[in-house]
Amino acid sequence: MSGSTICSRKAIWIGPIAVLGAVLLAVKLGPPREARAEEDKPRETVNLVVTHEAPARPTEVWVTLLSDGKAVRSKQLRADGYPNDRCASWEGLPTGSYELQFEADGYEKDVKRIVLSREDRVFTVRVSMTKKVGSGDAAFRELAERVKKLEEANAELRATADRLQKEIDQLKKK
Repeated sequence: MSGSTICSRKAIWIGPIAVLGAVLLAVKLGPPREARAEEDKPRETVNLVVTHEAPARPTEVWVTLLSDGKAVRSKQLRADGYPNDRCASWEGLPTGSYELQFEADGYEKDVKRIVLSREDRVFTVRVSMTKKVGSGDAAFRELAERVKKLEEANAELRATADRLQKEIDQLKKK
C-alpha cells in the first residue's frame, strides 16, 4: 500500500512539471525564426552633427531638426562659446529625410534638407547664414539714410564746384 501512495504523489507532481516544462520551452523558442530575425536586426541609426565655428557670423544661431514637418530636436549654437555650445550632436537618429532650420537675428532663415542613410554613420552639417537685406532690416534702413544724406551733400558740393568753375572761367576771360 505504501508503494501506491508514493506513486500517486509522483503523479500529482508530473502534471505541473510537464506544464512548467512546456512553458519554459515555449519561452526559450520564442516567436518563429523569421519574426525573431526582424526583432534582432539592429535599427538603422545615424549620428548628426551640426557645427558653428568662430569666426562665423552670426555669433548665435538657433538650429531646429524636423522630421515629417515636426520639430524633433533643437539647440542654440554660439560660435564663440565653449565647445559644447558650438555644435549639436544628435545620436541615434533613424535613417530617413530631415530638415534643418537655421535662424538668427538680422539673418535670413536658412533651410537645409538632408537624407540620413545607413552608410552615413556620422553626418556633419556646417551652419551658413545669409545677412538679411531689405527695407524691414534696421541696419539696411540706417545705411539707406546715410547714403541719402551723402548724396545730398555731394549734390551741394557739385553745385558749389560748378559755380566756382564758372567764376574761374569768367576771371580768365578778363
